[in-house]
Amino acid sequence: MHPYIILLKDLFEKNADPSQAAPMKKYMRGQFEYLGIKTPQNKTLMKEFISKYGLPPIEDLDAILRDLWALPEREFQYVGLGLLDKLEKKLPAKFIKPIEYLIITKPWWDTVDAIASHTVGTHFRRFPDVREKYLSKWRASGNI
Repeated sequence: MHPYIILLKDLFEKNADPSQAAPMKKYMRGQFEYLGIKTPQNKTLMKEFISKYGLPPIEDLDAILRDLWALPEREFQYVGLGLLDKLEKKLPAKFIKPIEYLIITKPWWDTVDAIASHTVGTHFRRFPDVREKYLSKWRASGNI
């Protein structure tokens, strides 16, 4: 696990609220585990974490996102979405492959909608050639 994630995981686990985890899991139809950290607190913790440790280097972002997606608690995927939002304008064209991985791994409306409307939209505006290649590929995939 990337050192950035070890520090972040520790912070989030220390702020877990098991009394909130069950209702959050139920809201998402039991698809994912939760720490019980609601969105406002998640954003506060991320702001605190980034002010202390900074944003990760772009060259580490793929590994960091994959580590976040590998963790069972959904809050970690939300952290990944936050990192993507903060770094989306710096991503190289080839970062579409990690973006695709995030879309098709643990897909549910909460992450897919956010990635599609923010990260993918920005990426495709910046790299029209990537847009054409991947939209054709995705349309032909049969994976809605």
